[in-house]
Amino acid sequence: MDPRHRTPEHATVSWTAPANGNAVRYEVYERLGTNAQLLATSTSTSTTLRNLPPGSEHTVNVLARDADGRLSRPSEPLTFSTTAPRESSCLVTYRVDSGWGNGFVATVTVSNVGDAPINGWTLDFTWPSTGQSVQSSWNANVTGSGTRVHVTDNGANAELAPRGGSTATFGFVGANDGANPIPTTFTLNGTVCRTS
Repeated sequence: MDPRHRTPEHATVSWTAPANGNAVRYEVYERLGTNAQLLATSTSTSTTLRNLPPGSEHTVNVLARDADGRLSRPSEPLTFSTTAPRESSCLVTYRVDSGWGNGFVATVTVSNVGDAPINGWTLDFTWPSTGQSVQSSWNANVTGSGTRVHVTDNGANAELAPRGGSTATFGFVGANDGANPIPTTFTLNGTVCRTS
């Protein structure tokens, strides 16, 4: 499976038809813990999943149904995220300053572009690749668990004035095993931010 076109609310996924050619319909399911929810059906080998929350992560499988109604085994899972929203009360800029074979230095700037001040903030994001991690940081408290990264202010940069009146900038040394793609979705105090 392959996620092709992604927007804040939609994602188009495609897959390869089974070798036996008996499929008359495909069903795309999303994993929700131990359950699964049907997101879409298609008679072709692609579909657009609509009305997804901006900046949300989804794991889907495709099953093929034959003319007798029998279902195939699920495909390998595909995990993808919708893109950041076009409008938000926060803005995040992520920049890789330098890199080498298995490491890099990055700077992240967080801006409050909403109407209300922020006093105390947390920022969450997910690494696109399982080989990425944070080794050390400055100007914020950065912790990681698997592909998830959690950042909290350091006290001195806890207040963010409204409408871009102030920003918080922090940095970190990261490690990467292979590719080092830039994270696409950042959440500030539970709000999905715009990115630049």
